Amino acid sequence: MADRVVHPGPRLDYDRLVVPAHASPISLQLDSGDVLLPALARELENLSLDSAYLELHDVLVAKLDYVRPFWPSPDGRRVAWYSDTQQLTMPGTIKRLVMFVGRKDGTASVHGHGSWCGPDGEEFFGHVLPDFCVLAQDCLATGFGLTGARFDVMDCAETEFSVFHPVETATLSTVNAQLMRIAPNAELGAQLSMACSDVGWDRAWVYGIGSLVAAEFSDGTRLESIASEFAIELDCDVSASAGTNLSIRIVGVEGPAQHGRLPQSGNRVLITSEMLLTTSVLRTRSKPVT
Repeated sequence: MADRVVHPGPRLDYDRLVVPAHASPISLQLDSGDVLLPALARELENLSLDSAYLELHDVLVAKLDYVRPFWPSPDGRRVAWYSDTQQLTMPGTIKRLVMFVGRKDGTASVHGHGSWCGPDGEEFFGHVLPDFCVLAQDCLATGFGLTGARFDVMDCAETEFSVFHPVETATLSTVNAQLMRIAPNAELGAQLSMACSDVGWDRAWVYGIGSLVAAEFSDGTRLESIASEFAIELDCDVSASAGTNLSIRIVGVEGPAQHGRLPQSGNRVLITSEMLLTTSVLRTRSKPVT
């Protein structure tokens, strides 16, 4: 397992924050020419929702700006930072983009990690800048609309970053999901398993994004970069009794993205990890509208 990373602020008094939620499958109609952030905010408002987990697959874009992990930070205090803005060469295609929609200062905010390619087919992975992503075709964003909980951007004293934290928005009569933030240095798989066990679920599907202190894969390969960003791949689950079945795509400061299955333990969170556990599986993949 990677060594514990020392952040500039005081260590948090929790390893995970978990808020019960209800997740309902949704599909959002997005139009060619839409800017991603306001388009998602518009469609969620139409459904009276202010939080969601969403995916895009194989969608043409007219513009896509993104950043990658970077080190050192400009102030020399924080353990990671963002690269200069990268601009995807057009015409471009989002291969898969994983997003949480929450709130920041009362307005919609999107945190998304994904992969995309330009006209030569070379694939890149990073953190999308949703105000600078313009769609080039009509498409559907599919995922889960969330009630009872949402992600709000708040300051994290330990890391000195502002990140999504789960907050309760209503008391629920039916719970089928858990919205989570996993704290710095907590072990990803263990926290997911314990969250599943805490609510008495034998099995839950896992969706989410975050950062790891490097990464160790089940086949023995490693991502050596301490600064990283990842997305959980499709069809991953966690069991209170049998542990985790997790595959991720992840990128570090240098080199292309890596993909692989994670072992049951050995991977610590770097800055934060935002997770949705639910007893419902995402069966409808987003797709272009023809």
